[in-house]
Formats: sequence, structure tokens, C-alpha cells
Amino acid sequence: DEQIMLRYDFLTRWAVTYQGFSREGSYKGFWLERYPKDSKDYGRTDTVQQEGRKYVHATIFKMALFPINAGNYTIYPGEVKIVVNESGIQTNPKMVRSGPPIEIHVQDFPSQGKPSSFNGFSGRYEMESQLQSNKPDDGGFIYLEVTISGQGNARQIKLPNLNFGPDISVADVQESFKLNWVQDSVHGEKIFKFKLHPNKTGLVKIPSVSFSYF
Repeated sequence: DEQIMLRYDFLTRWAVTYQGFSREGSYKGFWLERYPKDSKDYGRTDTVQQEGRKYVHATIFKMALFPINAGNYTIYPGEVKIVVNESGIQTNPKMVRSGPPIEIHVQDFPSQGKPSSFNGFSGRYEMESQLQSNKPDDGGFIYLEVTISGQGNARQIKLPNLNFGPDISVADVQESFKLNWVQDSVHGEKIFKFKLHPNKTGLVKIPSVSFSYF
């Protein structure tokens, strides 16, 4: 589940216009997070040297890939449409370019020492939980909010099954997610809101919540 950054970079010696993808790539076996389309990273150019020649370089598309399972996978890049401009005239509006397939081997997580709460996530995370109130509302409900935030595939995070015991019933669970890019790394915040109903009067204990990652 570790992030792989996939970039589409373009090198040219002519004046060209990028017109998007004529065919999307194939990323079977991965979760995707696409870099924001309005990023200032797109359209920015510099000059690079390849085999003694100067080229104009630009990054035209980026995305983060997260493997779903261990195994061998092949990424098939998409085809990019460009128009070559010569003296203000579009000479070849149907030109497309693509890259070679990319082979990726994804290793499984170590089985030794794996905690029971581990469900296949890697990255760097922090977790906090809080009650909105320690007294039930007019409907007899209390609300527990669990937030997991950090670097990694936070959108797909699922909490392990929580056993609140016979003293508390779970009436509803709602999830929300916020995505944030920090340079080329995916960061996110996943929030779980539990609507709980105490089944007895007096002191009721809410068990601890565990989340494990590699």
C-alpha cells in the first residue's frame, strides 16, 4: 500500500500544444489519487539536455498509485495528444505520444509480529478520538469521533470491527475524507463519526480504538 508517484513528462524541440489524453492509461491493481488539475506544476517548463541536444521539458500529468494487493503488475501509460505548431500553423493535429509499459513487483507485508488490528495500510499516521459530550442527547445518543490523519492512502482506511460490548449499541457510522497534497506526497484525514446508544443507566465504558499501519 506504499505510494508510487507516476508522472507524465514531455520533452520536445518544437513548439507544441498539449491537448489532453487520447487514451487513458491502465492502472489495474492500484488505487488512484490524481494530482490537482489546477496545480502550478503543470505548464511550467525548463530546459534539459539529452544526448547532446537541448529540449524543453514540462510535466503534464501526475498521479499517486497505491497497490491493492501484493503481486506483479503492469502499468500501461496513456496516449497524449499534441499539436505541433510551425509558424503559427498546426501541422499535425492528430499526433499522439505514449511511454513503454512499467513492470512493478509489490511485496507483501511481513506476517511476523502483525497485530490483530492491522488491515494492510502503510504510511505515517496519527489518530485521535473524542466524545462530543459525555452525556446523552435528548434521543439518548452519544457521539464518538475518531480521526486518522497523515501521509498515505488514507481515503481507503477502514477501522477494525469495534466491539462496544452489551452496554452500547451502534446506531450509525458516518465517514468523511479530506485530501491534501504535500509536494508529491498524498496526505489525508479520515473521520469516523459513531452514533452510540447506551443500553443501561450509570457509568458506561467506551473501549479504546486501535489502528495499526506499517
